Amino acid sequence: MFLRRHPKRHGSKRQIEGAEVDGRRVALVDDVVRSGDKVLAMARILRVAGAPVSHALCVLERPSGGRLLLEDHRISVRRLLTEADLTEPGAAP
Repeated sequence: MFLRRHPKRHGSKRQIEGAEVDGRRVALVDDVVRSGDKVLAMARILRVAGAPVSHALCVLERPSGGRLLLEDHRISVRRLLTEADLTEPGAAP
């Protein structure tokens, strides 16, 4: 399924494409979580559509407060990497 910030202006004019979400458990997937605002906005759209969102997956989590914001809204974050994982061993911070 694909989720857009805003409904398309042409074609299907849908915001959620690919599957009905009402009653389905959904995990959001994003490349980078920073503040968590984007993930939270998408979770709200899906929740209004009837999908109980409780998990977000990301490749990289930056230490910008996103995890705390999302956890405040009952969304757990699972990450593949953190900023520290990208730093070369022995490199100055």
